[in-house]
Amino acid sequence: TDRDRIAHDLQRLSAAGFNTVFVSAYSHGRALYPSQTVAQDPAFSAFDGFDPLQAALEEGKQAGLSVHAWVDAFDAGQAASDGTLPPLLLEHPDWAAMARDDRTPAAAAASQGGRCFLSPAHPEVQEFIMDVVRELVTSYALDGVHLDSVCYPEGKDAPYDFNPRVLAFVDGLVSMIREVSPGTLISASVYPYPDSVLLRMQDWSKWTAPGWLDFVVPLTDTRSADLVDTLVRAAQDFAGVNTPVVAGITAASIPAKSVAPTLANLVDAARAAG
Repeated sequence: TDRDRIAHDLQRLSAAGFNTVFVSAYSHGRALYPSQTVAQDPAFSAFDGFDPLQAALEEGKQAGLSVHAWVDAFDAGQAASDGTLPPLLLEHPDWAAMARDDRTPAAAAASQGGRCFLSPAHPEVQEFIMDVVRELVTSYALDGVHLDSVCYPEGKDAPYDFNPRVLAFVDGLVSMIREVSPGTLISASVYPYPDSVLLRMQDWSKWTAPGWLDFVVPLTDTRSADLVDTLVRAAQDFAGVNTPVVAGITAASIPAKSVAPTLANLVDAARAAG
């Protein structure tokens, strides 16, 4: 069964020495759990009442794992090859992040290789993401919430609808989680400095300086152990003394035949960086 597969995978992770898992709960504008706030991803709504997030929490506890809900905040998903926007932006085209010289969400998506983003500064978008996270922390006994894509699409010279109110949104989102679900850990994926600030308008040092986050996960996205070392050390400097850094290492671009040794080298580099 689906629950058996979840239990099997979590037991394997526990046996391999992992202690924490991020379980995708909201991605590309759709919920991966039974939601009253946002439409569920069709791939999961077909499970007829089965709740993969609740199953992961229960099986994770049995395996001795801390389970965090992964929220892919402002990434709205991939446009179709014909330019059709993903479902959430078909429903709310005015929510799209658009470059200053773009006139349509489709044009903005084309500039990002088809990837579509919500506008982080739009008040209705902020309220929507706040409601999704509130539903998660009130409906589930989560060990943590991991925030991803809390940034603008990549661009130069702040070409999107950048607004410093986004900082206030992050503050409000964290404050809501702390109030509604005390003790729930809060983390975020962050881009390495200075690209985070110059290209994505994600000045996450302003999230860590006041101690809003329990830890950050810098996205290293490289096969080079030396670069992982450099990026992790830079992230530690940018994060300051209040916020631990956990290296984000991806296997997606590593050839299958060399995944194990390459990942081992990258993990060793991250550990050596502190």
